[in-house]
Amino acid sequence: MATIEGLQSEHPADLLLVNTPLIDYVDRLRAYSAEDLLPPLGLGYIATEAATRGHNVGLIDAEAQGVSVQELADVINKTRPRYVGINALTPTVTVLDSIVKHIDPDIPIILGGAHPTALPIDMVHRYSYDGRQIIGIRGEGETVVGDILDGSKLSRLPATYWMDDKDVVRHNPFGPERATAYADLDSVPRLDRKYLINDPAIDAHTGLKEARMLATRGCPFTCKFCSGARDALGLPLRKRDNGDVIEEINDLVMGEGVQSIRLIDDLFMRSEPQVADFLDVLDEQGMDIQFDVTSRVNIMNKFSEQLWARLGQRIHEVSVGIEHGVKRVRDTAEKGILDEHIYNTLDRGCPKGIRFKLYGILGLPEATTEEEYQNVRFFQDLVKRHPGQIRASLFRFRPYPGTKYWDELLAQGWTKEEMLEMSGDETRVDDKRARHSVLTARSFGGPSVNELTNMLLGFNEWQTQQLADRSELAAGPW
Repeated sequence: MATIEGLQSEHPADLLLVNTPLIDYVDRLRAYSAEDLLPPLGLGYIATEAATRGHNVGLIDAEAQGVSVQELADVINKTRPRYVGINALTPTVTVLDSIVKHIDPDIPIILGGAHPTALPIDMVHRYSYDGRQIIGIRGEGETVVGDILDGSKLSRLPATYWMDDKDVVRHNPFGPERATAYADLDSVPRLDRKYLINDPAIDAHTGLKEARMLATRGCPFTCKFCSGARDALGLPLRKRDNGDVIEEINDLVMGEGVQSIRLIDDLFMRSEPQVADFLDVLDEQGMDIQFDVTSRVNIMNKFSEQLWARLGQRIHEVSVGIEHGVKRVRDTAEKGILDEHIYNTLDRGCPKGIRFKLYGILGLPEATTEEEYQNVRFFQDLVKRHPGQIRASLFRFRPYPGTKYWDELLAQGWTKEEMLEMSGDETRVDDKRARHSVLTARSFGGPSVNELTNMLLGFNEWQTQQLADRSELAAGPW
C-alpha cells in the first residue's frame, strides 16, 4: 500500500501531493531501487511552502514506491484531502489518465509540471469530467498552490486555469503567463526533507550518503529538444547565493550525516568565477564533502588547469548533455557544442579523477539512419576513451510540448496525439523496466522504431558488458 510522507495523520489533510509513476505497477517491478531515483524536489518545495502557511500536507512518491494506480487511488480516496496536487510530465500522462479516473470526483485536483505548463487548456479539458474540479498551473507552483489552500480566488492568481460552468477554460488574463514562485531564491523556505521518501539515500556508485539539492532554477540555453530550455519554460535563470547553498549543505552534513551532494540543477557549473567562488566558500568553511554536478562541455572547456585541479578534489561525477555524436545533427538541435569541447573536457577532467555521465539522444528528427549508427559508435568511443570513468545514457527522442521541435513537427503535419503516444513500458523478457525506457510509438527521423529500439538495447548491452569487464579487471590478482 502506498505510504504518505510528512502528513499529520491525526488531522484532516489539506493537500496530498503525488509524484506520478511512469507505469502502472500493478503486475511489474522496477529494475532499480528507490534510492537510485531522484526525489521530486519540486513537490517537496510545494509541500514545504504550504506547511509554512499552516496547512497539513503529505506526499506520495508513487514512482519511488512502485505502487499500482489502484493502490494509489485507494490511499487518496481514503485520506480525502481538500486538494490533490499531481505533477504531470509528458511521459506520465497516460498513467495520469487512469489515476484521475480512479480518484473520487469530489476531490479537487491541481495539476502542475512541464506538461500542464506547455498545454494548460488541453489538460483542464482532458480531466474536467464527472463534475471534477481541475486546476492547472503553468510554471512554479509553490506560492500559487499555497494561495489556493489559503482560499484565494482562482481568477486572481497568476497562470492558473480552470473550467467554468459553461465548459470554458478560464484564466486570469492580466497576470503573467507563467507563475514564478520566487524571484529571489534565497528567500525560499528551506526544503523540508521529511516529505521525500528517498532523500538522503546511499549512492550506489560511491557508497556515500547523498542528498540532492537545487542551487538554481531555469536554464539560459535554448536547445530545441528540451522542455526546460529558456524559451520553452518561459522562466528566468535564478541563482541562490553560494553562502546560502553551503549553509544548507552544512545543515545536511551536521543533521543528517550526509557525505555527498548531488546538485541537480539544469546547469550548476556556469562559469569559472562562479565555480571558483563556490569552492572558496567550501574551503573557508572547512567542509570535506564530495559532489555530483551538472555543466556543459563548452563551458568546462574554458576552465583553467588550476580550477580542474580543485574540482578533482571535490567532484565525483559531472553530468553533461552531448545529445548526438554527429556535429551536423547537434547543430540542427541548437546544442552549440563542438567535438573538441567534448574531447578536451573529458581529457582534462578524467586524469583529475572526475567521472562523467554523458547523455545522448537517438532519433532526432534531422538524423539519418547512418548518422544514428555513427551516433552510437561515437558514444562507444567516448566510453572507451577513459575506461571506468565515463558512462553514457542514451534514450529515444521524445517530442515535448513547448519545445521548438514540437512546433516544427506540428508544422510538418504531425498531430499532438501522434507525438504524445509514448509508454513507460520496456521490451524486456524479464518484465522489468529500466531507466530511460520511455518509448515513443513513432520515429521522427530516418531510422524505423525497430531500428532505434535495437540500437538502444544494443548499446545498453554493450556498455553493461564493458562495465562488467572493468569490474573483473579491477578484481584481478595484481
